Amino acid sequence: MIPNPLKLIMLLLILLSTNCLIRNPYISSYPYPHISDERIDLNKANYEQLISLPGIGIKTAAHILQYRKQYGYFNSLEELTSIKGIGEATLLRLEGLIYIGEIHSESSDDLRETKEAEITSTDSLLIITFLSVGQGDATFIQTPEDYNILIDAGPSSWEYKDIGKEVLVPFLLQKEIDTLDLLILTHPHDDHIGGMLAVLEAIPVKLVLDSGFPYPSLLYEDFLSIIEQKEIEIRKPNIAEQIDLDEKIRIIIISPAKKYENCNDNSISLWLEYNQISFLFTGDAELTAEKDMLNNGLLVPTSILQAPHHGSITSSFLPFLKAVQPEVAIISCGKNNAFGHPSEEIIKRYEELGINIYRTDLDGTIIVISDGEHYQIRKQEMGIGK
Repeated sequence: MIPNPLKLIMLLLILLSTNCLIRNPYISSYPYPHISDERIDLNKANYEQLISLPGIGIKTAAHILQYRKQYGYFNSLEELTSIKGIGEATLLRLEGLIYIGEIHSESSDDLRETKEAEITSTDSLLIITFLSVGQGDATFIQTPEDYNILIDAGPSSWEYKDIGKEVLVPFLLQKEIDTLDLLILTHPHDDHIGGMLAVLEAIPVKLVLDSGFPYPSLLYEDFLSIIEQKEIEIRKPNIAEQIDLDEKIRIIIISPAKKYENCNDNSISLWLEYNQISFLFTGDAELTAEKDMLNNGLLVPTSILQAPHHGSITSSFLPFLKAVQPEVAIISCGKNNAFGHPSEEIIKRYEELGINIYRTDLDGTIIVISDGEHYQIRKQEMGIGK
């Protein structure tokens, strides 16, 4: 006799409702595959554990393992979003399934051999001055072979001072600078271009590097107009381009990799190396640009980082900092500025990574002197002061 199909279906439903079916021990109670009801430590998870998690496929698991190998432990779950293929939606699905376990490792200070030391030589020195100009950036570089570079020129004014006329030009004239071999405008926001007009009027400039971002600003238009009137060479640098100036140093452009919608992300970022000591200048680069810097393979461990975007929460992406591994971060910002720079969260992030912090709002003008083997940091009350 052939069983009635309807009766078989009814019997199956009864068995399901009374939990009489034998449960497959390999099938989790979760609505998606997961190897156990216990949470997984992200810093210890192996390949099999990772691919068992929702939203983590074969390639993504491999990316996670590669990230751990390259940058060390994850410091937070949010750091997962730096992995290709993981977004906020995946992070929400992983909530409650993964955690960051206690990390037993040496501190960053123990692992890093510091290059900071007293400089006694007066020959072939690289001297970089991070000027206190209020809420903005202005960095003057004197190379070992006496070439002069100015990166940005602060805001137009701060604390009732004309930054160009009352801070930058007097500083340059006091140092008997009669020519700027290279002037770099990272991007045309007021807090970076403000003092440029006064500098261009007072000091001859051989070459200007500009991001080329079409920013609607009268100040930027005047900047371009003066350059044209004085017939100064101006151009947009290329990614990975090496700027040939002083044979003893290397300057490499590492951003922007493309044209961004955000003016800050279009900031010219450059890496400067003098033998064993290196610097990274990033303008106001934010998360998008930092991720591209990380992915383009040009980021390397660096001695001293000028904190992106004045220490704003928009920047200093954790994987970016892990790739750069700076000993020192220098934050250019104005005291009690309206933006709240630097962010307390970013300060904490630097401290947790063992990065020493210097700030122009608290320390005044910061001078870094290097002989190529070591560097020494000095603080001086010039510019706006403390």
